[in-house]
Amino acid sequence: MSSEPQPKSWIMLVDWAGAAYPVTTIAVQSAVVFQTYGLSCRYLANRSGTPADQPVSLSKVYLAGMVAGTVQTAIITPVDLLKIRMQVQHAVPGSSNYVGSLKQLRNVLAMEGVTGLYRGLGVTLIRDIPSHGVYFGIYEWTREYLEPGSRMRGSENPWALFAAGGLAGVLSWFSVYPLDVIKSRLQADPRSESPYRGWIHCAKESYREEGGVVFWRGLTATLSRAFIVNAALFAVYEYSLNMMRRA
Repeated sequence: MSSEPQPKSWIMLVDWAGAAYPVTTIAVQSAVVFQTYGLSCRYLANRSGTPADQPVSLSKVYLAGMVAGTVQTAIITPVDLLKIRMQVQHAVPGSSNYVGSLKQLRNVLAMEGVTGLYRGLGVTLIRDIPSHGVYFGIYEWTREYLEPGSRMRGSENPWALFAAGGLAGVLSWFSVYPLDVIKSRLQADPRSESPYRGWIHCAKESYREEGGVVFWRGLTATLSRAFIVNAALFAVYEYSLNMMRRA
């Protein structure tokens, strides 16, 4: 790596180098999450004898969200790993040394095998199972609070949807943010080159070297993005459901 300072524009490109790759997978991931959540809610409603025209309880919403969070880790774990490997490389995007997403994938498979793509799976499960329960639970509670009866008839107030979706995104991320920091550090290097033996060791070493503040770095930017993205995502989700109900 050159000791000469990089132009600020190139530094920004390196910081966002991994952004394009997960964007191409977010539609698939979202489809899996919402489809699994919907199927889980229907299954739980049938098991409990909940009438078809009644919403399931919030406890069942939380459980369905946990199921959705479990299933989507099969997609998000390798997506996150490749994104992080792209972001931590020192080469400038567009240079001959820069490694894009497909080459990163080939490198991981060649050096670490399929299991290499799932490095960090354990901590990803610990992060995503409860956070998706919080995600859907907060959303359903907030939109019903802002628009009483909306869980039964469907939401008609777009501002209630935006607020509920945004709050769900913010609180779900906040609830597990330190785990995301640990996961990212663990996935940054192949197992053979990593200074960490596992996610617990990673957490202990990170705390020992940098203190508790390390687990909250970047929180403001993450929560700001989470509000915007999830406000829009839930609005689209509810709009699609309403269109299908009227069809």
